[in-house]
Parts: sequence; C-alpha cells; structure tokens
Amino acid sequence: MPIKAIVIFSYYSGFIEQLLRLILQIQVQLNNPEQSRASVDFLNLLNLQEKSGQERAH
Repeated sequence: MPIKAIVIFSYYSGFIEQLLRLILQIQVQLNNPEQSRASVDFLNLLNLQEKSGQERAH
C-alpha cells in the first residue's frame, strides 16, 4: 500500500473510531432500556462494518 494510502486509511480509521466512541457515550446516557439495547446493537453493527472495511482495505 502506498504511503499516501496508508495515511488516508489511518486518518479515516481514527475518525470513525472517534465517532463510534461518541455513539457509545450517548448510549450510556439513555434511560430507556429498549433504546439502550437498540443503540448497543447499532454500535455493534457499526463496529463490525468498520472492521470489515479495514480488512478489505488491507
């Protein structure tokens, strides 16, 4: 992978990781158990998609 591609990959991976952490923080503040479960499920799906994208990029 060329250097420029590695830099871009690292930038976007870090950015997405920050977004996922933000979603996790919002989830912690939910009082409704149903919303909380749905949020956890959504976060898990997003993490899975990100890991899949990282695997395809390598």
